[in-house]
Amino acid sequence: MIKCAVLGSPINHSLSPTIHRLAYEELGIEGTYEAIEINENNFDDFFTKAKGENWTGFSLTMPLKEVAAKAADVTDQLALRIKSANTLLNINSKWIALSTDLLAFKSLIDVEPKAKVKVIGGGGTARAAIGALAATQSAIEVYIRSESRKEDLLSAAGNCELIFKEMKELNESGELIISTLPKHALDPYVDTFDKGSGTFLDVSYNPWPSKAAALWGGRVISGHELLVEQAMYQITFMTGEDFNYHLMRGKLLAAIK
Repeated sequence: MIKCAVLGSPINHSLSPTIHRLAYEELGIEGTYEAIEINENNFDDFFTKAKGENWTGFSLTMPLKEVAAKAADVTDQLALRIKSANTLLNINSKWIALSTDLLAFKSLIDVEPKAKVKVIGGGGTARAAIGALAATQSAIEVYIRSESRKEDLLSAAGNCELIFKEMKELNESGELIISTLPKHALDPYVDTFDKGSGTFLDVSYNPWPSKAAALWGGRVISGHELLVEQAMYQITFMTGEDFNYHLMRGKLLAAIK
């Protein structure tokens, strides 16, 4: 029997228990998955205790993605580069940290090399998006609200050039725009988005559609899709089960929309 949970703060809004429990049911797996309120101040105490208990793994949400990347016994190289991990796995009593956010971005994003790509935001999710894009793009425009984010973003980009811009410069042009901002934070900047014809991925899903998504003229990828995609990778790692992602994706999205 597997025993998993999502950790973060605030956590009462999390859709992860619904997603993981339904997947367990579909796969015929006996397991538990709960939501636990944990912040960066009490994470170390919780995780130290958890190491002595029968936990299979944890999903991490804000504000724990950076903390988790430092807490594991082994951290995946890509998670180290983006300084963000949303998954902790107990493998033979050794805890492994990795980013299924990065894997989900790779799965959802279909954009030609050297396309005009924009990432909005500078936190862990933005770094995961940049880490996923860096292998195929030579340059990415990054719109940030805080100069302090630059160093970690550059680390996530590797050899990919980051072109930093101010939020007031944002417009609809581009083959791909990814917003990693929290709900409503993008609203003041999106009046031109009704002219957009590329792909817009908005990680925020509450409320949905966001103002930006409602205005966008091209393809929209919702935060629900990103949430389910990264969860399916977690479910594979936590259960050890292979399954049809296409069929599972449809069932999980239907359950949370």
